Amino acid sequence: MGSVKGDLRVNGITLEDVWLKSDILRSAFEEYRECLKEVQGNFAYLFECSAGRDGQFEVKLGEFPDDQMQLRRNLFSTLFQSVYHILEIEPARRILYGQINHLFRIWVTSADNLLDKEDKVVLPIELPGRSHVMHQVVAVMAADRVLAKILHEAVSDRRISDIFFSGRTK
Repeated sequence: MGSVKGDLRVNGITLEDVWLKSDILRSAFEEYRECLKEVQGNFAYLFECSAGRDGQFEVKLGEFPDDQMQLRRNLFSTLFQSVYHILEIEPARRILYGQINHLFRIWVTSADNLLDKEDKVVLPIELPGRSHVMHQVVAVMAADRVLAKILHEAVSDRRISDIFFSGRTK
């Protein structure tokens, strides 16, 4: 689980040492990393569809930062994931909820980037030109497409009900 440079150490003990001693938190962190990998795989598939377009319009997915899988960047998401464990939500749904949580993080950070004129990497998107605004817009749109895909799959394999998608009330 490797340590991030600059980890806070107190008497030689890191955040990971304390946090990951709890079985629930350790399991939740491992599960959330699985959620991240699945979401990244969905983005990779989505961006493959753009491959081969005219270079001035091609959108590519770059490499995800190494620290994206580190505990330090995922404390709150791990905490949320641990609540699903405590509530005894079945594993397949926990994975789905973790993926949705990560997509929310992308939307919130992208919106914050737009409002604050920042460019924190939420998705390593490679676009022609230099517009930081377009990076955020594409991230929001891509996250929407991934959400639609994972929700469709979740309804198809009956992890969730289709009541909201079908217009039925029962």
